[in-house]
Amino acid sequence: MIKGVIFDYGGTLDTNSVHWSEVIWEGFQQARVPVTKEQFRMAYVHGERSLAKFPLIHPEHNMLDLLRIKLNIETSFLVDAHLWEGMEGKGKEAERQTISDTIAQYCYDYVVRTLQVARPIVAEWSRLYPLVLVSNFYGNINTILEDGVDVSIEGVATGGRRSVGGGRQFLEGHPASPQHGLPNRMDSRKGMGRRVRR
Repeated sequence: MIKGVIFDYGGTLDTNSVHWSEVIWEGFQQARVPVTKEQFRMAYVHGERSLAKFPLIHPEHNMLDLLRIKLNIETSFLVDAHLWEGMEGKGKEAERQTISDTIAQYCYDYVVRTLQVARPIVAEWSRLYPLVLVSNFYGNINTILEDGVDVSIEGVATGGRRSVGGGRQFLEGHPASPQHGLPNRMDSRKGMGRRVRR
């Protein structure tokens, strides 16, 4: 018997298990940014490390805000590291910012399309089971959820390297928490909604 569903948001629910680096790389390709995938990867890793180190994402930032901040870090890195040909020099900052915002919008639109499919699934789950979201997001998961999911979630457990404002928190005693021995678990590597027996 299923007592509840525990699931992740970032890179699972919002992208249907496509890694965020791949979604952003698609955005770079759509914007025709002349960098290799390896150069992009360097920028992506730099962006992740910057967001882990500095509190640039605040609780009130929605998904589009987050993506704009993230893409600004990544595209600035490419220019500063002299990896983005033709984007150096005076007068290019506005162009870089426009392209960065275009990529952020592409990624946001991707999430909106994905959530249009995921929202009814999560709504059905919330009707049948207690739902708990586990996230290592950037400290703004409640705003992200209000912006995109809008279904009844029993609780949000946050923690990990990206959580702002505290250590690992879990909903101790919640009927859907691990100590109650859920017979199934979500496996994001296999796709949204699949159950894997323990």
